[in-house]
Amino acid sequence: MGIYLTILLLAACGFSISFYIRYTKTKARPLVCPLKGNCHAVTGSSFSKFLGIPVEFLGMLYYGILVAGYGVALTIPPGVNRVTSTLLILTTIGFLFSLYLTFIQVITLRKFCTWCLISAAITTTSFFLALFTGTSVAIPYLQLLFPIFSILSYVSLGVCIGGATISFALFFQFLRDFRISNDEAESLKNIFELIWMGFVILLVSNAAIFLAFTSTYNQDPIFITKGATFIVLLISGWFLNFHIAPRLFDISFRNNQKQKLSTFRSLRRWAFTVGSAWIVSWYAVLLLTIAPAVIVDLWELLTYYLALLLVGGIVSQFIEQHYAK
Repeated sequence: MGIYLTILLLAACGFSISFYIRYTKTKARPLVCPLKGNCHAVTGSSFSKFLGIPVEFLGMLYYGILVAGYGVALTIPPGVNRVTSTLLILTTIGFLFSLYLTFIQVITLRKFCTWCLISAAITTTSFFLALFTGTSVAIPYLQLLFPIFSILSYVSLGVCIGGATISFALFFQFLRDFRISNDEAESLKNIFELIWMGFVILLVSNAAIFLAFTSTYNQDPIFITKGATFIVLLISGWFLNFHIAPRLFDISFRNNQKQKLSTFRSLRRWAFTVGSAWIVSWYAVLLLTIAPAVIVDLWELLTYYLALLLVGGIVSQFIEQHYAK
């Protein structure tokens, strides 16, 4: 119970931080940022909203649920197993989302918000504490919820495939004619956020399925190959969405045409290479999910996947060379 109380207190601190950020923004007051951070640049950036919702509001909602949930777990012991199983899933989602926000500060913005980093530390600590205490009691409930996690996995995969296909078409249209409006750039950003949300749900649902039936899936070549594609999707998606795309959009709004073209062509080669790995991996996950298990050897599956990545990369460079002419 001591760990539950610790998580509750951490969540209360996290709620206070999110409330403070929200309060200063709504009242247009300066946000005091300890340790020489640049809180205003981070909380006022284009990444301060997720699907149009302020991130600090999502933080208040997340921490509020944790406070209420662990308060119930402390006061109603008979229901503790069911509650902590649900909260374990929630802390996992919160941990992944905090990683997303932290990497944006490090890689994309290259500015740091001290309060945001403290919140990320709270979320990370809460996740590992919940993981330490909740895994064993969660497994029976995860097994009961297997049909729900399977549906979530299929739905989130559908959202990701649809979003990836649409964003792929829009993004490569931009790469072809090098023209994009503010509205189109904002639409692409919203689609990318939707894909990331779907990806988190996909990861969490598959992780829950794996925990529920570890003895079955830790030897399953299809499940292991999907795990490899998830890693490629994470790396390529991050590089494309948060490193290449923002720089390309920034270049497209500059007035120096000569500088635009020289920088653009270099980035475009990377965009085609990484983008091909990204879209190929999404459809590889789709095939691994819905296709009959014809191939049951792990190394054979991985070889086919690597071959698809190679073919996709070669084709993408041919297309890039065609555009360059």
